Amino acid sequence: MPKKGESDPVKEKFWRKQISDFESSGMTVTEFCRSRGLSDKNFANWRKRLSLRDAAAREAGAEATSMDFAPLRMVEQDVAEPAPRSNSAISMEIVLRNGIVLRVAEGCSIKLMSSVISLVGVQ
Repeated sequence: MPKKGESDPVKEKFWRKQISDFESSGMTVTEFCRSRGLSDKNFANWRKRLSLRDAAAREAGAEATSMDFAPLRMVEQDVAEPAPRSNSAISMEIVLRNGIVLRVAEGCSIKLMSSVISLVGVQ
């Protein structure tokens, strides 16, 4: 059961399907709701709620993808620098604006890199 303030995923899935079907139906809201036995008011409320939720998710996604990073540059490891502590070969070094250096091993997932960058607080 969803916590207070959270959407019920079953209801959300149902209403997303109804809204999707409506958009491809060519009917008015009243005709569509009547044909499905739905309340016009509930349909309008869910349509607005999901539209606002989707817009907020898009905005949050845009903020996450437009973070202000320092320039990315590929560097060869300097002999004077200490070697990485793992056996994985470093394929990329990322110098963040706050001076933190991330050395990324080949095969590191973007999701992991994104999580690490979030944790180090690049702003």
